[in-house]
Amino acid sequence: MPRLYVQYKNHLDLTWRRPRYLSGNTAGWTIAPYAELQERQIDRGFEFIRNGGAYSLEQTISLREYLERNPDCEDEVREWLRDGRLTIHGGGESVVDYNLPDGESIVRNHLYSRLWLKNKFGYTPRLADCPDTFGLSANLPELFRQLGYPGLLMFHRVFRGHKPYWRGLSGAVTALDSVRTGLPEAGFDACLKCRVCTICGGRGCPACEGSGMYLNPQPETADGILSLKQRLLAENRDFLISFSGEEAFAADFAVDALKRLADETGYDLVFTDSESLSLAYNGELLGNADHAPEEQIDSRIEGNPVASGCYTTRIRLKQENRRCE
Repeated sequence: MPRLYVQYKNHLDLTWRRPRYLSGNTAGWTIAPYAELQERQIDRGFEFIRNGGAYSLEQTISLREYLERNPDCEDEVREWLRDGRLTIHGGGESVVDYNLPDGESIVRNHLYSRLWLKNKFGYTPRLADCPDTFGLSANLPELFRQLGYPGLLMFHRVFRGHKPYWRGLSGAVTALDSVRTGLPEAGFDACLKCRVCTICGGRGCPACEGSGMYLNPQPETADGILSLKQRLLAENRDFLISFSGEEAFAADFAVDALKRLADETGYDLVFTDSESLSLAYNGELLGNADHAPEEQIDSRIEGNPVASGCYTTRIRLKQENRRCE
């Protein structure tokens, strides 16, 4: 029986586009703080788990701050981490732009993340995650390998057309972009988007339950998930559906619709995460980093953005980063 894998991950940009803890004002609008938005996203992610699914976060601070505000969920979180229904990827305490000129800040970011997860839950991420970086500095393979990461889950904007492995300045080798499993995939955006409440302008009112935000359904519905039926029947092999998005979360109907889709196509429904899939489908790639054939190692010792604007505006960071290394 082919398997229908489903992974659900949010991208949470803590310092991007909106205030972190306080409301902001622009053009007559009050913008709700990011901490409120983050909490509502994780609320939905945890409901997705309770309904039978799985959920993953890319940085430790999202979970840590959530538990500070919702300490009654700690036992559930511990159970989910143990059972694999909740995954924390190796993105650090907060997602890092690996162009940072101070290498120690990158090290501390990961160490604080791993120590907190280990001490509080006995949990350790298994792969590095670089979801929103504007470059990859030349000695990251050494850092990732010392942290115990044999490969990178993903990265954006850099190393286009890359080979399977990457060697850094020190000679350490790590697997690149090991999230690619070879599975046919449908990225699905059946999600509800948080918008500023149009009644109170983000200040909070009964209509938005005091949050300053409301849920705006996207055009996709349960029928959108079920529309994959013919494709699954034609593929008749393991298949992956990904729920992800920035400032978005899976809709309430998603789990039931996925169960129905699996029943109607004869697939075995498996809720998982990209880390587990990478380890399962790319175990040989990840385990062979120390013995990788030379022709499979990318010759570029650092990853630079393809967009020339990003590269030229950040060239000083690159130069300082190289000096520190």
